[in-house]
Amino acid sequence: MDRGKVIIRGVVAASVALFATYGCERPNPYKLTGDASAQEDCPPATPNPTGGNGNNPSGGQGANDPTGGQGASIPDPGELDARVIDYGEALRTASLKLVGNLPTANQIDAMANEPEATQPDQYASMVDEMLSDPLFTVRMLEYWRNVFKMYGDDVEIEMQPAPSRETAPTFATRIVVEGRPWTDLLTATTDTCPTYDEASESFVSAECDNQIVPAGVLTDPGIHSLYWGNLAFRRNRFFHETFLCRNANASGGAEPVSDPSPVGGCGIESPSNYVSPWPITSIAGACDEVCTNGNAECVNFYEYNTTVVCANCHATWNHRAPLFANFDRFGDFQSSPQVLVPVSGSPFAVQGDWLPDNEPTAWKYNMPAADLTELGNVMKDDEEVQYCMVKRMWNYAMSRGDIVINETPVPNSVVEDYHQLMMTDGSLKEVLKAMLLSDDFVSF
Repeated sequence: MDRGKVIIRGVVAASVALFATYGCERPNPYKLTGDASAQEDCPPATPNPTGGNGNNPSGGQGANDPTGGQGASIPDPGELDARVIDYGEALRTASLKLVGNLPTANQIDAMANEPEATQPDQYASMVDEMLSDPLFTVRMLEYWRNVFKMYGDDVEIEMQPAPSRETAPTFATRIVVEGRPWTDLLTATTDTCPTYDEASESFVSAECDNQIVPAGVLTDPGIHSLYWGNLAFRRNRFFHETFLCRNANASGGAEPVSDPSPVGGCGIESPSNYVSPWPITSIAGACDEVCTNGNAECVNFYEYNTTVVCANCHATWNHRAPLFANFDRFGDFQSSPQVLVPVSGSPFAVQGDWLPDNEPTAWKYNMPAADLTELGNVMKDDEEVQYCMVKRMWNYAMSRGDIVINETPVPNSVVEDYHQLMMTDGSLKEVLKAMLLSDDFVSF
């Protein structure tokens, strides 16, 4: 028995029992809309005295859990407690999500005629079939195109074709479809620029060949071409929002810290507004109005007013952005920075535009990374990155919007067991399967 089935097995028996008692005048998913027999009389709903199930990998743990059930202490159960298991509805939702189509007539009939006690196994078998369907690959391609905000290849730069914007979504899709470790997204060293042949319904391996040792999507030429910009901050924002699930604007761009330090250095005095764990003097700025980068002008990252302290975000970003700076507009890696500085003359950046001499690059505070290979290894060990990957899959499974753009955050407690599954099994495909088999997904 696979892990996905093990996770929900503890709640299936109780949930099936609830099926017979919850709801009233429920539509029959096996009947056509408008059919008089589509409505079924049901006995009155009975409150769930447990208020959530401890074996539920994604639901509530009781009255004190804001993400799950309502608990025994609440006499009037909420909507979550009033849900019932409905594998017919779950099959419809899962089919649209996994293969982009409604279930076939045979699938609908099979589920409708399945004894109630064995419906969980029948449904799980159908989910397995859909996860193996070539149409699942097509759906995952769309998922990763949306995550990466990368669509289409018909783009030119200076009258030359831009690198493919399909390789990163295709590579990520292949990792999921083939059940490979999710960490390959950040650390794979071969075949990181594949294509997908729709005619043969198969992946075609290919190297990125942009003059750098591959590190998953961190070295994808399409990403670095699409997100080329001043001081590599657009690239920083892409990786920040994609893998941390935090909007780079406002407080989402700052590195969380429990004990903020006061602003200090270069004459700045604002005792409560600086909230980064980095020493403020660890980044470049206009100290004493002297630029340390060799240019006549520089960007003052110490700038602040009563509402904005630039260094709150840039303390982290300035340590990270230089790692992406050597990719040119075509995503090819060069020996020196290929991004510009937004000052007079738009010169190419040098290390001093971001950091003082001898200051190391890093993903976060106390997470140093000298190059993109090290960065991938640091990122995969960052719990915030791990949870972000699970939360994105959770939002997809539960038909929620993009976690950053639509501001649909997910508490860690909601996906805790899925995080553990991913860290044990390594596969986002198994994580998605476990979500589709959970009582949260099959309850309506």
